Amino acid sequence: MEIIDLSQEIYDGMPVYKVLPEVKICMHASHEEWNGEEIIGEPTPSVYKLEMSEHTGTHVDALSHMRKEDKGKSIDTMPLSMFYTEGLCLDFSEKGLKEIITSEEIQQKLKDIDETLKAGDTILLHTGHYQKHFNTENWPDGPGISAEAAR
Repeated sequence: MEIIDLSQEIYDGMPVYKVLPEVKICMHASHEEWNGEEIIGEPTPSVYKLEMSEHTGTHVDALSHMRKEDKGKSIDTMPLSMFYTEGLCLDFSEKGLKEIITSEEIQQKLKDIDETLKAGDTILLHTGHYQKHFNTENWPDGPGISAEAAR
């Protein structure tokens, strides 16, 4: 078994959902400051300050985030075993702006690669939207999935 880290890089100015705070990363302190030394040229960072929402980049929505009825079901109550699953990546890079991926299309992709889903599997849907449209006027208009496919 191969474990693949799906984490996105966190960087200053990275894309976030339109109503969330921007990501800000700056040097908080340098080695020179802490050592009482004069800074000549570029300082050597010892600590960075990060400002960002909990919904930045790769993250998991706790059950408590989704519904008021799930109060108390915070991320720290979710077992780590929920986050290590077998998975498949399906290529939907042919999808255009605002196009929807349906459950029928997912089933066809699985058939094309001779794979089946088991309970608890994770499916990654690669659309290539980030590579094609980040920082363009089309950024908000990426492909999505139907409610049926999500279920």
